[in-house]
Parts: sequence; structure tokens; C-alpha cells
Amino acid sequence: FYQQLFKLLEDMRVLNSIKVERPSTAKLIDLRLDTRVSYTESQIKVYRTKTQYTDLLFLYLEHAFLSQDFFDIPSIHSDLDDILVNMFLYLPNFFQNQNSEDNMYLAQRIMYQVDDILKEDMLNEYYYLPKTLYN
Repeated sequence: FYQQLFKLLEDMRVLNSIKVERPSTAKLIDLRLDTRVSYTESQIKVYRTKTQYTDLLFLYLEHAFLSQDFFDIPSIHSDLDDILVNMFLYLPNFFQNQNSEDNMYLAQRIMYQVDDILKEDMLNEYYYLPKTLYN
């Protein structure tokens, strides 16, 4: 969960940086984000029917970051709902993150709140960073 969360935050930070430095890419990046939001929404529908909350929590966090909507606080499970209300108050701080270290601290802050509650690891891997680059 932590690694996927960090990769999501890094993906968003890099895309936001690219949009600022190369405004001509904004339209394509927005298309990519819209496509990802649609996929995430479909996955949320699937995982709402399951008793495995780790993927559902990640998908709701991903949806909040991708859509930049931190007002619609999801209800997942009674053990998580109060934590989510508090968490969604500081998630917009993501947009002040300047580097990978800032994203690491945000991911750790989220993990600190949910680690004891999440009993299982995620079923899927949503973000992938290659270990080596190929020419």
C-alpha cells in the first residue's frame, strides 16, 4: 500500500511539473488523468462489493488526487471513516509538495493513520516504476 501510494503521489507531482514547464502538454496530460479517473471509478464500483478494504482505500485516495476533489469523503468501513474525515483535511497539502521527500512524508503520514487498521496487502498493483530504463 505504501509503495503504491508513494508512486501515485510521485506520478501526480511529475505530471504537475510537466504541465507547468511545458504548457502545450496540459491537454494530453488532462486526457490521461480523465482516462485514469474513469478507470478508478470503475474499480471503486468493483471493490465496494468486496470485504478487502485496502484496494478500496487506495482507489478512493487515487480518485481524490486525480480529480483534485477532497470534499467528497468516502465511507468505506466504520474503522476507517473517522480517519478519512481527518485525512481528507490535509490531503490538499499535496499541492505544496516540491520533491520526492515531501511525497514520502505525506505517504508516511497516511500510513501512520491506517497501517494498524489495514489487515491485508493490496490485491493489485496500480502504479509501476521500472528499475532500469531501456534504450
